[in-house]
Amino acid sequence: MTYPVLLDARTLLYLATDADGSGPWLYVLDVALKRSRRVSVGLERYTSLAANADRTRLLATVADSRSDLWRVTVGGAGAPRGAAERLPSISQSASAPRFGPGYIAYVSSEGGRRGIWKYVNGTATEVWGDPSADRVGAPSISPDGRRIAFTVERLGATQLYTVDSDGKNVKTVSGSLALRGDLAWAPDSQALVGAIMSNGEPRVARIFLDATPPQSIVSDYSVDPVWSPGGSYFVYTGAQVATTFPLRASAPDGRPYNMPGLILTIGARRVAFARSSGALVFLRGAIDRKDFWQLNPQTGTERQLTELPASFVIGDFDVSPDGAEIILARVQESSSVVLIERAKESDTH
Repeated sequence: MTYPVLLDARTLLYLATDADGSGPWLYVLDVALKRSRRVSVGLERYTSLAANADRTRLLATVADSRSDLWRVTVGGAGAPRGAAERLPSISQSASAPRFGPGYIAYVSSEGGRRGIWKYVNGTATEVWGDPSADRVGAPSISPDGRRIAFTVERLGATQLYTVDSDGKNVKTVSGSLALRGDLAWAPDSQALVGAIMSNGEPRVARIFLDATPPQSIVSDYSVDPVWSPGGSYFVYTGAQVATTFPLRASAPDGRPYNMPGLILTIGARRVAFARSSGALVFLRGAIDRKDFWQLNPQTGTERQLTELPASFVIGDFDVSPDGAEIILARVQESSSVVLIERAKESDTH
């Protein structure tokens, strides 16, 4: 929570991120009732907020982000890699890349249609898209590569979809779950694992593809599950304390799994496994500047993989099955200042 502005005795405006790290968004709090709600429903992200003396005008800065996809080769030993290569034929509205068998799936908002796209042999094609979507979550590819799951936000409601990798058989799994963060397919491809809001915090649960109610797995704060190769355990991130949060591991039945612990920082919730080696790739560094590192879950040994330029801001990423390549979204931001005129009391009657 940042930039609190008290409009009157019971109305507080402020900026805050969601549980999945998205935002910051604009929120309003009823001080007397202690109830808050998000005011902004689009994609605009607010980075500062202020008001004049009589609170009739608000001044805010709104971040304008653009993102495109890059690749960096990290296989083998040696010094950290210092350069990345931009993927051609992809618009500057691409994010959340994921490796599939013979293709890369990602999120794009090209032409005002937010949706899921696929990149194969230098050519990008749309798998699913809808101009009415406010936000599309990162794609999750089933272990066999045939289906893609993703979330769609419309006017504050979250829907869960699956679609075949060729764009056919679009199905709505749920239109009522309060999902947060990224999804992960169960190793048997028969269910999804994701965080559902419960008692005010996200908790990882198994989400079935039929009408069966979700089954809770982790009983405390947990978000962004990622399965290990072989499916013997999955990792997830816990609650944020100040600017950090822990990475934990769980067996499929929810019991704690013994793995070397990691403390991650804001902007680094995404982690990914290299399927062939079992190495875990994560981001480490300052809040606004991070590089890729690798962890051996068995020995706890860490190794720095990249040392990219200071201007290279990493948004999201995935690791190729053989661990030799990382595909990443490079984020470049600018901002604009907006003036918000509050309606006069007489105007509201």
